[in-house]
Parts: sequence; C-alpha cells; structure tokens
Amino acid sequence: SNTDFDTDGETKIPVNNSLYWNSGTGKCYSDSRYTNTDCDFTNAGLSDEAKEYVVDQTVYLGGFDTTSVFANEAWERERGSNVIQNPSDGIARTTRWTGKVGLIYPSDFGYAADFSDSNCQGDLSTLSSCTENWMVQGYSWTVSPWAEHAYREMLVYMGSFGTTRADNYRGGWPVLTLDSSVLAETGTGSKSSPYVLTS
Repeated sequence: SNTDFDTDGETKIPVNNSLYWNSGTGKCYSDSRYTNTDCDFTNAGLSDEAKEYVVDQTVYLGGFDTTSVFANEAWERERGSNVIQNPSDGIARTTRWTGKVGLIYPSDFGYAADFSDSNCQGDLSTLSSCTENWMVQGYSWTVSPWAEHAYREMLVYMGSFGTTRADNYRGGWPVLTLDSSVLAETGTGSKSSPYVLTS
C-alpha cells in the first residue's frame, strides 16, 4: 500500500513506496523530526528486468541490546523475540517482515570475514582490523533493530559494529533474494566483473 501519514504539518511521505525498488525520485527522511529531502534513485535502483528475478523474503527483526556478539550469536538474536517494549514513538515492533528488498543483518557482516585470519575472530564490535572482509570498507545500516531505544539503530561502519541515532546520514547495502531459477551467466561477482544473471 502507499499509506501516507502526517507529522504535525510535515510533508506526507508514502510508506512502502521504495525509491530503490522503483528507480524513482521523491522524498527521503533526513532527521529524527521526519524532515525530508529530495532523493534520486533513477540511476541506482532496480530495473524492471532485475525485479523479475527477485522473490519475497522473510526478514527477521529480533533486536539487540549489545554490540559485543559473535556472528553465530548475532544470527540467533536476529531470529529472536527481543524488541523494544512500549517504544516512545508509539509504533509497536514486530519480529518479522516479508518484502522484496531489505538491509544486511549484523551476522552477514560477521560471516563475511575470513575466520582463518586472527584479526577476524573477535566479536562484531572488534573487527576493524579484519581486512579479509569486504564489508570493512564502508557504512551500512542493518535491518536488525536496537531494542533499547526507539530512535537508535545499528550499523556496520568501517569494520566495526555499533549503534547510533537513526537520523544520522548513513548508507545501506540492499539485500534481496533471487528466484531459484536464476543462473550466473558471466562474471566473477567482483566490482570490476559483476555477475550477469539469466534464467
């Protein structure tokens, strides 16, 4: 649905109308008071052809109350039931969501590391010296919520893992599930040689 909501006279923004999914332009939130700014995903979003390969995924939304967890512990928390109770924003939290495109899990960050490297064997908050992990090179919000505060979220940042205010300007690595009929026709999966998919 494209349900709108209003926050004390602020501009209404459609919900579930992803600019990334639609390769569109529109408004994005830019701070904790629901202020918005112009966003352009026409060159970054998914093409109609790409969307044909994407199927629904169930995203687990178990929350965290610590950032000192190993990848296997993070995986268990993601599938748990720890969500903020009586949040100050009045929005009840759920433990799962079904949709097309999400963000990385904290455990994705942990499992992307080469465990044979001793620098990659610590908990998620201590992996900044783990160079054998492609996720140490940037910033991404995670799909998993912080269960202790309504306006804080968790992110991976330059090889570490922590929590910060939800209105901080950060990016995200989109995650989707491909139909099981999809094959990698060419490419190695690297930035310089991406997979070309076919079905």
